[in-house]
Amino acid sequence: MAKMIYDTLKLLMSGSVTNDVANFIKSVINALQTLMSDDQVAILLGVFTGIAGSLMTIYLFMDLLDKASKDMITLEKLITTFIKWFVAMVILIYLQDLLVAMFKVAMGMYSMLENSSVKSTQQMGIQYFPGVNPDPSKWPAYDVVKESFEGAGYKNSASAVAKKISVFIGALIPMAAMYIGKIAAFLMAASNAVIVVVRTIFAPVGIVQMFDEGQRSAGVRYLKKFFAEALTFAVILGILFAASKLQSALMVNILSGKPFEGKLTVDNMDSVLGIKHCVPIIVIQLAATGGIFKANQIANDIVGV
Repeated sequence: MAKMIYDTLKLLMSGSVTNDVANFIKSVINALQTLMSDDQVAILLGVFTGIAGSLMTIYLFMDLLDKASKDMITLEKLITTFIKWFVAMVILIYLQDLLVAMFKVAMGMYSMLENSSVKSTQQMGIQYFPGVNPDPSKWPAYDVVKESFEGAGYKNSASAVAKKISVFIGALIPMAAMYIGKIAAFLMAASNAVIVVVRTIFAPVGIVQMFDEGQRSAGVRYLKKFFAEALTFAVILGILFAASKLQSALMVNILSGKPFEGKLTVDNMDSVLGIKHCVPIIVIQLAATGGIFKANQIANDIVGV
């Protein structure tokens, strides 16, 4: 039970869920970067590029025939149409490089957020287990406080759990809520990675009608959607970072008041894990979980899709 209490307090105070998700997303991003340059992906892109080039040429002549039938074709419009077709072909030929560049831009934005979010979230003015922890200003390792926890009755036995049942439940509920958010983030990141790969493979066909309606064309919208999918990783991390900072600030406010007086100790941690203090944390985590499932929508709004 001592380890579970320690882990719950660590989740509440140090934002370790954000770090875990950041590490998972980083591994997913590394896998995606490898796939973006994979030979099989390049072969599939080549096949669909050939199909897309044929479709683009067919659409060109269909557009010219439509304009000619309506006596709307002029030399200026003819030149403009062929310039658009030429530019679209160039984009199609270098589409893989363009997608890799867009992915790198999105990952650059993710890295900037990651560098901010994975830094220590320890708050000034709070002392963590003074008298036991050599440096109370920093969160201690479990081995440092293990004996103190067990000495206070938090042992791995049924009788110890029965005596500390209120603390046990108070630790279990917020931990469960935070792990639900963590699993949701993992699922969203994994599913988003699959979508990025699929959008990469079918991108040549998706951008065929690139210049039909200018910036509102289906091709431009497809590229924006691809960028939004890549940006979703940063949005997921941003949601968890915001939730982590909010709950850390809430815990600091609790510990700064009476009877804690800015100290988290073995003697008062049962009060910290009381239902009164845990309910707001649970609400924050559930709100973060809901926000994670809207991460793609937020990314679309950022890109303007």
